[in-house]
Amino acid sequence: MMLYQGASCRIVGLITIHVRCKSIASLLCIFSGEVQKDQAAQLLGMRPCVFRPKHSSKLGNEFRLFTNYNPGMRLGGWELEK
Repeated sequence: MMLYQGASCRIVGLITIHVRCKSIASLLCIFSGEVQKDQAAQLLGMRPCVFRPKHSSKLGNEFRLFTNYNPGMRLGGWELEK
């Protein structure tokens, strides 16, 4: 799922994912903007991966990959917390 809407839509999107996946053990992988880092962590227990998507256009909000599982070497693992 890609979340690139306004702030309120992003929150609603993350809450929807949280509710839909709450009853089952789901492996989640979301491409979204860096601004989603805190919400993805709080609502879905997701962390950013080392892998960073590249864009041909210059976006003001860098895209990131977030997962709720450790992706290991496939995606460079989770980014180390600072």
